[in-house]
Amino acid sequence: MNDTPASPDPLQADLEAIERTMLQLGWATHRQLAQELSEFNLTVPQYTAMKALQNAGDNRTMSELADAARQISATMTGIVDRLVERGLLTRQRDPADRRAVRITLTEDGRQLLAAIQHKKRIRLRQFLEQLTPAERKDFVRLVEKYLTVVYG
Repeated sequence: MNDTPASPDPLQADLEAIERTMLQLGWATHRQLAQELSEFNLTVPQYTAMKALQNAGDNRTMSELADAARQISATMTGIVDRLVERGLLTRQRDPADRRAVRITLTEDGRQLLAAIQHKKRIRLRQFLEQLTPAERKDFVRLVEKYLTVVYG
């Protein structure tokens, strides 16, 4: 029987610190986003749907939009209903398939996304101004490496 204690994992302390920091970052980012969006009378799921539509391109079906926003279609329908009521999205029947509904951002929707993006960039700029140019490059490089290794 070997009485030698197992050698400690040299990565354990770093692993725990990174897990704790990433959890804090996720919560803080979500909380900050929700607070910023409340100034625009928008929820995080509504913003996510609008951004998904903007990124995927207009004239998407409800199921395409739900997939792009990582939502189920029933949830997306309620989100789209509220955004249509506000004049931020339009909903039209697809002339080629009357069962399909196409969703498009309105000009008001585009302007709202631009205003939100502007506000988010101000906050990000405040962070970046605290870093040296080398730290900014390292930050981007490390986050990109993390995303590549973890998410492919």
